[in-house]
Parts: sequence; structure tokens; C-alpha cells
Amino acid sequence: MTPDNAHQNSPAEAGLGAALQKNKEAAAAVEDVALELGVVHAVLSTEIAKVAATGDIHTAIDRTEVLEAKLNETADKMDEVNAALAVQRASLSSPPSADK
Repeated sequence: MTPDNAHQNSPAEAGLGAALQKNKEAAAAVEDVALELGVVHAVLSTEIAKVAATGDIHTAIDRTEVLEAKLNETADKMDEVNAALAVQRASLSSPPSADK
């Protein structure tokens, strides 16, 4: 292992890489669920409006909209964490500075 790539295979970098990959997968899953929930909300809002719906049904429909927003916020936060992990991982693989 040369000094230039000494950090590339470090346990810290490998751990950050694994965490970053898992978090990216989780963020993608959250985004997919948010999109699907948005579709469900749209369908329910449209179809239930055609029939007499109880207050509970309208409350449930409204709740899907709130949950979709929360999922989207969570996905955005996960994207921010992914960016921070990527920066941290890159700093581990960068050669040490010669400013000593």
C-alpha cells in the first residue's frame, strides 16, 4: 500500500462507504413510498369525492397527505446526510495535506 492510497482501504472509509450506500438505498425507498402515497392520496381524494364519505374517511385521506409530506421531508434530510457522508468519505481518501 502506498502512502497516496493508504486511506482508500481503511476501515473507517469502508464503514462510511457502507453506511453511505445503505443510507442511499433507504432514501430511495422513502422517496418511492412518498411517491406511491401521493398517488394513493390522489386516487382516494378523487374517488371518495364521488360517493358519500364519512368523516373518518376524509380524515384518513387528509392524513395520507400529511404522511406524504413527512416522508418527503425525511427523504430530503437523508439526502443531506448522504452528502455529508460522501464529503467525509472523500476526506478520508484524500492524501494528507503537505501544510505541516
